[in-house]
Amino acid sequence: MTNSKICQSCAMPMTAADHGTNADGTPSTDFCKFCMKNGKMGDCTMEQMADICADIDLRDGRAADKQAAVNMYMSVLPMLKRWGGTGTMEYEVVELPQMTVRGLGCRTSNTAPDRRTVEKLFRRRFSEH
Repeated sequence: MTNSKICQSCAMPMTAADHGTNADGTPSTDFCKFCMKNGKMGDCTMEQMADICADIDLRDGRAADKQAAVNMYMSVLPMLKRWGGTGTMEYEVVELPQMTVRGLGCRTSNTAPDRRTVEKLFRRRFSEH
C-alpha cells in the first residue's frame, strides 16, 4: 500500500509534476497545478469545486452518476485545508495481482482495523473471484 499527497483544494492525487506554484515560483506542497498558479487560487465555492470535480470524474469514467460524485466530493472537500479542514487525508493505492484499488483514505476518531487487516481483506475478497 502506498500513499501520495492529494491537492488540499480538489483532492486530486498529485505526482511531482502535478504541484501548483507559489507566488515565488516554487512548487506548492499543498495544491495542484489546476488549483494554484503563481500563488493564486482559482475563484470558486466549495459547491462549485464539487461540481467541477464530479464532471471530470464523469468524463474520465471514474463516476457513473453525477449526483453521487457531487455528494462524495461534498463529504471530502470540507476536510481539505482550502475549505477549513485539517488536510489529514491521504490517497491510497493498494496493489493486488489482479487489480489496483485507488481511493481516498482519511483518519477519523472511529476504531478501524490497521492497514495489514485492510490489505488482507482486499486480497481475500479479490482472490476469490
